[in-house]
Amino acid sequence: MQTTAVSLPEWKTRGATSWPATRWAGVAGLTFLALLLLQNVLAGTSYPPNSATAPQILLFARNDARIVEFLFLTYVIGFPALLTFAAGLSQLAARRNSRASLPARLGQYSVVAVAAFFGLANIVQVTLVAARGDLIGDFALVRTLWTLHNALFILNFVALAGALFGLGRAAAIADIVPGWMRWVSLAGALALAVSALPIVAEVHGSKLLALGLAGFLCWLIFLAVAGISLLRHAPWSGIMTTRSPALYSTIMKRSIIRPRMGRHLRSPATSNSVTRNVRHRYRSHKAR
Repeated sequence: MQTTAVSLPEWKTRGATSWPATRWAGVAGLTFLALLLLQNVLAGTSYPPNSATAPQILLFARNDARIVEFLFLTYVIGFPALLTFAAGLSQLAARRNSRASLPARLGQYSVVAVAAFFGLANIVQVTLVAARGDLIGDFALVRTLWTLHNALFILNFVALAGALFGLGRAAAIADIVPGWMRWVSLAGALALAVSALPIVAEVHGSKLLALGLAGFLCWLIFLAVAGISLLRHAPWSGIMTTRSPALYSTIMKRSIIRPRMGRHLRSPATSNSVTRNVRHRYRSHKAR
């Protein structure tokens, strides 16, 4: 009787010589988180409010031109990192649990929308800085450009809500993040979406922006938890690169011998041989 061993999924048998793509996704997520925090600190200390007058906006464009250029640089670096994070997390979630495929796709598409809206908002800022000399005598156009900037920023809340809900739910279904992150992601997505509903009022400043800030905080928490989880708890990195007892248990359960003929029982001798081989490889690596 011929027998064959059940092969483990590709994410459990990858070699020890290279980092898995999911770890790079974790690095990308944490990189984007760091850039996002830096962006908000700089914007919070230098940007005029939504209800700013034309002279305030022009003063910002003249005095803080270097900050706008630096923030655009962080955008150029940050959003490829965000796209990499979303792609890696979505791919892993779909592999580990097919039910995570749909929310993962929602999260990926929403991240693309986040990148697009934020890029357009950056273009408006660059336009204000680059054309500040020509805009001095046209206060109406200055206010129009700033209103467009604010509208893009508020509309970005909707895309961010989709990204947080989709990626958060997919990661929770696939056990990439703790179960409580499912509710944090849901609450944050709802807060972001609700805060964006009165968009006309919020373009000029509204108290509901505080609700959007709470949702944004949930987004930051998700980026931190998911990024660290992809780095530290990477059972998909392979049997030769992990010391996880949980993974060892999973390997032992799945490394069984199945007969090619349906009614035959597996060979105990061959099954024991495979079990000893897996245990030996695990202990050899652990002793290093």
